Amino acid sequence: MTAWLKLSLILICGCLICWAGSVWAQPPVPGFAAIQAGQYSLANRQLTHAIAQSPAESVLYSNRCLARLFLEQYEEAIADCSEAIALQPHETEAWLNRGLAYYRQGQAREAIADFSQILQQTPNDYRAYYNRGLAHLDAAQTEEAIADFQQALSHLPASDAIAAVDLHTDLCMSELHRAQPIRAVSACTQALELQSSAARARYLRALAQWQLHQPQEAIADLQQACNAFEQEGATTALARAKQLLQHWRQQSSLVATLEDLFPPS
Repeated sequence: MTAWLKLSLILICGCLICWAGSVWAQPPVPGFAAIQAGQYSLANRQLTHAIAQSPAESVLYSNRCLARLFLEQYEEAIADCSEAIALQPHETEAWLNRGLAYYRQGQAREAIADFSQILQQTPNDYRAYYNRGLAHLDAAQTEEAIADFQQALSHLPASDAIAAVDLHTDLCMSELHRAQPIRAVSACTQALELQSSAARARYLRALAQWQLHQPQEAIADLQQACNAFEQEGATTALARAKQLLQHWRQQSSLVATLEDLFPPS
């Protein structure tokens, strides 16, 4: 893999979105409304108070794990989900969220183990396949990642177009990792057919097209990716994409000049 492609993929890997579990149980469970409203610090405080009153309620630990996951308090989230699992071993959301906390800490092996545990209990859980695929990708296990992404797609509800965009995009990225640009273009094209404004898919397809020596198509896609990143407010991705766009345009201009000076005989 060339250095520029590796750096470009590192940028996009930083943008990956895992699929977290849902809050467990219905109101009036403490913290439920706060989590649903995105008020994770409030939920954390409410659940901490509730746990002090009822320390054997697995639902409280599971929900505080989720709140702490969103707060990026990964060690604390792992501890809470572990407690929930000890109290209720078949609680899928606790396994899922602990796996995500491990993944976010760079502990891919532990994350894969937790997602695999879910799939032993619920073989059709597309979230577990998707997140395990991301962990495999993080561990440089590209073939396993692709297999998991494909399984996630096969179990994904047909109505969930947004999730399908993520899956096709990450399949595209996986194909780039194993130097298969034609397959990468196909996967990203499927994502863009579902959502034409998908910035990651547009960016990755541009990388694949450049590898295929299709500079015009690559530059056109990269320009659209820049526009999409700007609309999303993704400043880091936008800066990198603009830098790459300038580099590609300079290279294409140089090639055109050389062809004018030295036309093929």
